[in-house]
Parts: sequence; structure tokens; C-alpha cells
Amino acid sequence: MSIIALQTATDACSVALAVDGRIVFFEVESRPRRHGEMVAPMIASVMEKLQGNAPEAVAVASGPGSYTGLRIGVSSAKGAALALDVPMIAVPTLHCVAHAASTASNDCKHMLCVLHARADEWYGAWFTMEGVTPKPDQPAIIQTIPEWKRIVAEREDVTVVVGGGPTGPWHGVGPQPVLAAAPTARDVAILATGMLQNGETVDVDAFEPAYMRDFVARMPKQSIFDRLQF
Repeated sequence: MSIIALQTATDACSVALAVDGRIVFFEVESRPRRHGEMVAPMIASVMEKLQGNAPEAVAVASGPGSYTGLRIGVSSAKGAALALDVPMIAVPTLHCVAHAASTASNDCKHMLCVLHARADEWYGAWFTMEGVTPKPDQPAIIQTIPEWKRIVAEREDVTVVVGGGPTGPWHGVGPQPVLAAAPTARDVAILATGMLQNGETVDVDAFEPAYMRDFVARMPKQSIFDRLQF
């Protein structure tokens, strides 16, 4: 069983190839806002490893995360799945954060996995380890740091896992030290392997990323005309 996996929901863009649940190829580039340039060559590199054979599925981190990054990743995964005539698997980004944390530390029994959204807002979801697999307890929500502090205070033995964004605001939140664990395509690929075995695929045509908030357009700091030399 082979799966191509993409992760573009955070600042780092990555691609992986898993065969029978084992990562045989992995590439990552941490160049924010350059995902559109990087993802196609990365997919081409994976296809070279397959030597002309089609994978069983294409998987992608499905959100939440960067609005533009998600659109690039999901559209690329859709294009690859349609071109290869294989199913697509959507893996929640925060589930990938939980998986990254579980491989980085053996002390994470109960986790609040978070990603920075904007300003003081953070996406977050709760996970509990069942054996070596993180299982979601509740759907992801978006809250401010003070709101998350009140929620965490009601729980015991919780580790806050920051998958994207500064860790500083989270120090002192919860009884355990803050853990930084960025999600990558490796996490997407491993989780997708189990999902494919369970038949958890999505409708390629109808699927949309889990944005969890509206896109907010901002005026550029400098007009393009200001940069032109006349």
C-alpha cells in the first residue's frame, strides 16, 4: 500500500511517500508563502520514486491552517488524485500535530494541540493517546489565549502542543511543559494509512478544506506601483 502525502497548512511545505505504513521518501522546505512554487516539484520527486506506478491514494493535511496554504495543498492533492485515478484522504492538521507530538515524546497522554490562527486566536483540539495512536476527543475550535487558559485550568495532566506559531504565550498554561511539534507530510502519510484501511476517503470534487474562519484580505504595505522604476 503506497500513499503520497502533502502538508501545506503551516509555514513548512512537505511531501512524503509511505509504503505499507513506512516512510520511504520525505522532503520538506520551510519557506513561508512559497508553497505554490514548491509543491509541484515535490510531487514530481515522489512520482519518480514510484517509478511510473500509481499510489493507492493521495493524502493531504485538510485544515485548519494557512488559508492560502490549504488551498494550494488541497487543490494539488485533488489534481493528483484525479490524474492518477486514486482516492483522496483528508487528514485534519491538528491530528497531524498530535501524531508529531506522540513521536517526539512518550509523556503526552492527554494533549491540547494548537495552531496559531491570527492575532491572539488559536485553533485547538483535544487528543488522548490510545496505545501509540492519538485519538481526537472533541472537534477543533478557535479561541483566544485567555479563553484557552480557562479551559485548560479545568483539566488535569494536559500537555499543550504547539504545532505552529510562537510557544511563548503558552508557557505556564497547563501542568506540563509546552511541547513544540510541527506537523509534516510524514504525519499525514502515517495517519492516512490507517484511514485508507478503514475506507475513510473523501469526495474529490466536493471536498473543501477546514478553514474554520473567513479569509480576511489585507491591503499591501507597499503598492506594486511604488516598486516600479520609471
